[in-house]
Amino acid sequence: MDETYADQRSGGGKPQPVNYGAWQGYPREQIPWYPTISAELCNGCGVCLRLCKNGVLALTLDDMVKVIEPLKCIVGCSSWATICTPKAITFPPRTMLDACRPRG
Repeated sequence: MDETYADQRSGGGKPQPVNYGAWQGYPREQIPWYPTISAELCNGCGVCLRLCKNGVLALTLDDMVKVIEPLKCIVGCSSWATICTPKAITFPPRTMLDACRPRG
């Protein structure tokens, strides 16, 4: 059975608070911008792991890539999706960010 994200963050105990910062004045936790990786399409090549230096991704024991720190993803960055040959990585549509931009 896979651990939940909260279990992974807490080591099985009480989840520890993390300050992920803010984007456009909104707490990062309120911005649903992070990758989704298709287990069916991922070939475990690791190119995305070399590109992302924020610790968003990790290689699993079965040599697949999974998201382990989604809120460390830079809001608006989707460069992994363009370099992923099997097209296993997707991001929300950029229009989703429009709701978080200041109006003026």
